[in-house]
Amino acid sequence: MEPEIRVGVIGAGRMNQRAHIPNLLAEKCEIPAIADPRFETAKLVADAFRIETAYGYYQDLLDREEVDAVVVAVPDPLHAQIAMDALEAGKHVFLEKPMATNSGDAPRMLDAAHRAGKKLMVGYQRRHDPAAEITKRLMTEFADTGELGRVISMEWRNYGGDWLWTVDPLIESKDDPPQEALDPRMPPWLPQELWGEFSVVNNGLAHGIDLMQFVAGRPTAVLAAFPAYHTGTLIVLDWNGVRTLIHAASTEGSVWQEWLEVRYERGWLRFATPPALHSNQPGSVEVYRGSKGITERYEPPHEWAFRREIRHFLACIRNDVPESPTPQEALDTVIVVEAMFRRAMAGQATYDIAY
Repeated sequence: MEPEIRVGVIGAGRMNQRAHIPNLLAEKCEIPAIADPRFETAKLVADAFRIETAYGYYQDLLDREEVDAVVVAVPDPLHAQIAMDALEAGKHVFLEKPMATNSGDAPRMLDAAHRAGKKLMVGYQRRHDPAAEITKRLMTEFADTGELGRVISMEWRNYGGDWLWTVDPLIESKDDPPQEALDPRMPPWLPQELWGEFSVVNNGLAHGIDLMQFVAGRPTAVLAAFPAYHTGTLIVLDWNGVRTLIHAASTEGSVWQEWLEVRYERGWLRFATPPALHSNQPGSVEVYRGSKGITERYEPPHEWAFRREIRHFLACIRNDVPESPTPQEALDTVIVVEAMFRRAMAGQATYDIAY
């Protein structure tokens, strides 16, 4: 029997309610406590999931010696400090994306994990979709066999839509006092008028960056950048010699639309993602093999990316396997997002990514 892992939950909002707490319980973890400054909401969530104790301050949870790990889903500017405090308290950390709101905080998080000898895994769940793993395997196969020729281009498109896949209301209390405004901890060189767009790209569009890093390694340069999600983001990158397009916009009220497409000389591969909170629903993979004139569809197992993600985090703790993404890969994603905005501010010059 695998050892029981006791996991504290920091944050009583949507992601912990809809994904992480149910998946921890499904994986037979004990959840002894939850913490959120919205203490009344934390108590309601604790009651709903039969969690023993609710706290209004996360440090009280970290002080509990029996807690082995924490799952953190809080506002982005709090990620770095809470993760470092948890690591210094001797806890393994699963942290909802993004890793941090600037590339200066993120290396300190890596250092804290190294000093503590604990795991630090950032939640980019799309790479844990069974269809993403099929995509990576096929791309490796095509590179080895040359069946489809060389890669001509890659593109990731996200037009939003209904990602919640539920009509159930969130658990929340109207008795919580208003929360204090947070220091956004933006990159110090970023003009304030771009803070909002940076937050959206770093939190949402970074999924595409991480997914492409998972299947194709990290990019080398940003060639053009127009990062304005609500009016349409358009980014062109050099991805190890392959021209790569990121195009995203917000389309309210529509069905979910997100896909990664890789174009080859003699075919193409497309991975379409499901709505994020549609449990037990994987993405889909299609391949067009030009030499045969056929399109093949691959059927992944019906498993939820969020469930597989938490399962991997627990395996990191039990079996000392590497995090996915690794802390360095999660840092690289923040670096790429910053490079996009530096390119947008740089005029005509291509901005080489400095890792």
